[in-house]
Amino acid sequence: MISSRDLHSTPQASIALALLLTVATSYLFRREDEHLSEIICWACLPIIFGANTFIEQARADLLIRRESRHTLPSPLSLWAVAGCLSIVSGCRAEADSFKLLPVLTPLLLLAEGGPKPNTQGRDTTGTSKLAPLSSKLWIAALVAALLTLVLIDRNYSGLVPSGVVTGASFIAYVSFYSRLKSGRFLPHLTPFEEHVYSLAPRVAGLLLVGSLARVSVFGLPRSSPLYALFLGLVKALSWRFASRAAHHTSWTLPTMMATFGLLSTRDPVDITFESQALLNVACALLCLGQITGFMPRQIRSTRFLYACIMLPVIPHLANVVAIYHARNDAPTFTAETPHPVVAFYNKAQQEFENQSSRQSTTFEIASHNYQTKYGMEPPPGFGEWYDAARSNDSPLIDEFDSLYQTISPFWRLSGSQVLDAMHQAKSLPGSDLWLCTFSSTSSTTKCSHSYRTFDRHISRMFNNILVNFTKLPDVTFLVNHIDEPRVLYQPSSEASSPHDRRITVEDRGRQPIWGLLTKNCGLEKRETEGQDNTNAFGLPFVTNISSAQDLCQHPEYSASHGFMMRPVSFRPIHGLVPIFSTGKLSSMGDILIPSPAYTELEFLYDESRDVDWGRKRDSLYWAGSTTGGFALDTHWQLFHRQRFVELTQNLRTNKGYHYLRMKGGVVQKVKSSFLDGRLFDVVFTRIFQCQRKACRDQDAYFNTKSWVDKDEALKSKLAFDIDGNGISGRYY
Repeated sequence: MISSRDLHSTPQASIALALLLTVATSYLFRREDEHLSEIICWACLPIIFGANTFIEQARADLLIRRESRHTLPSPLSLWAVAGCLSIVSGCRAEADSFKLLPVLTPLLLLAEGGPKPNTQGRDTTGTSKLAPLSSKLWIAALVAALLTLVLIDRNYSGLVPSGVVTGASFIAYVSFYSRLKSGRFLPHLTPFEEHVYSLAPRVAGLLLVGSLARVSVFGLPRSSPLYALFLGLVKALSWRFASRAAHHTSWTLPTMMATFGLLSTRDPVDITFESQALLNVACALLCLGQITGFMPRQIRSTRFLYACIMLPVIPHLANVVAIYHARNDAPTFTAETPHPVVAFYNKAQQEFENQSSRQSTTFEIASHNYQTKYGMEPPPGFGEWYDAARSNDSPLIDEFDSLYQTISPFWRLSGSQVLDAMHQAKSLPGSDLWLCTFSSTSSTTKCSHSYRTFDRHISRMFNNILVNFTKLPDVTFLVNHIDEPRVLYQPSSEASSPHDRRITVEDRGRQPIWGLLTKNCGLEKRETEGQDNTNAFGLPFVTNISSAQDLCQHPEYSASHGFMMRPVSFRPIHGLVPIFSTGKLSSMGDILIPSPAYTELEFLYDESRDVDWGRKRDSLYWAGSTTGGFALDTHWQLFHRQRFVELTQNLRTNKGYHYLRMKGGVVQKVKSSFLDGRLFDVVFTRIFQCQRKACRDQDAYFNTKSWVDKDEALKSKLAFDIDGNGISGRYY
């Protein structure tokens, strides 16, 4: 048994507690609680070190100054170290700033004047076989380089604050050394135990001032006071025993412990590849070996260090076992009882083949089918369109349902009224529309705007599509410049009403717009598809597309999509006017066209960059930014992109996932809290379109990475696509 006195006097106990508390600090770390927990930590340190109150210590400091002014550090040194420690805390609260932490070890060894622990006054006979990991500077530097590469993991965001943290930590730690090769150039606060009473109030004061400044700029953080209190106490105890461990070795040891704590507490669920997870465990063990080799044999607790091997190993093994059981428990489907995804795919494939087989093979048949299906003669130029469609091997000839439903409201307007509506809309301030004209003689499209010069490749897209279409009539049309849909009109059964001819524009950006989008629900009849009878075993697959897209049937969409809740920009054009847009909602009247983004090099498929199917990863890939809604408050967690990333990064508080499992010989839907992180490679690469506090909160909440190459998705078998501010340009 180890007594309470032994905890302070036994080197083995001090080192063991320092290591455990350092690991606990890494495990409990949350950026949103960093500042408050640090204030609590430094406020508690004098008490933990034995001071009764700050006032009594200040009086004691005054007496000591009078008696021995030459033994006290200068106030400048104290404030310099306090400033460095405050900077470290500030960077950790604002960014992922741990990536260069391993670099501290060789830097401190170099500053110490030699890669040996401080063992003055103690027997240092007997060394470990692991001693070269820390006794030789070049080996320690190589180890630090390897550990740093593992922590960076090709994600270069946060390197600048990581460098600041490393530099500030270096200055702070070297000030605690009793011997320095270049100590005259740096503050000197040794021993740490004696100066913590003067240092702690300064650190706490600077942190408090910094926190107040941050609150005035960003508002209150999303921190939990009780959690921060507990974390602060753990940090204070960690400092207490780290100083004891450093007393028996040097302050290089706590930095090694911090690196080990960081590596050993990385959640294996957050690591995308098994090889990366194994490498992380190996690096944690390498760091533990470095700690072991750094300590003299007589103060080394071998059994405890062996037990510490389990800290990174057990979570990894538990994750591997959970993944194995999850994959092994998945039911085996057959052709007779296929998986729902396979069943839906087979059905869709069959429906498309049946639809393709019914398409017209001659112009006469196509014209007859058009009259039969839509109750009207085909439009002028239909014969030329048919010839062009056949010459381009179009698989669909007779399918105009979507276009017909979109333009049918215009039947009640005359041609002159349509043109008048177009010119009204184009001339309105804030309309942001391109007026494009197609010339049949040259098969080219030219677009003009009231103030823009770059048309986002709209004309190029039409030129590519309509090349050599010399028999089509000349036509003028409007194209929406922005990503969001635009047209809102009130359905009417009248031939033509004054409301149809009144065109207005309003700005509803950064405002809730659900009421505006659904105000016409119930005023017009909406056709829906028949129900799908495919057995989905209770999983919520989309089986009725028109119903799933209908806002009027789904009021729950009002709190699950960023555009419905608070769009970045939304300038609806009220009135019946034909406008081409790349995306629309069920309650809006835009006419759909392909996105011009599909013609841009950024989105074009490059076969040379693709990977053979057998070499693709068994994972779902998505990387993007927080577009889709403007975040003002905590409601950003309900935005569609944020919900998706939160799900795949396993960040939910109340975790619940559904899987298909065999129960009693029957496939059933079961609920589980487990998520296989190896199956998802999903990150935000940019956080913006938000107020400062909301941006900061999201940056702290999500795991983010630096910008990635556009073809990275080709390395995975599944590539996800999701709305941004409008449609996603990456669909193709």
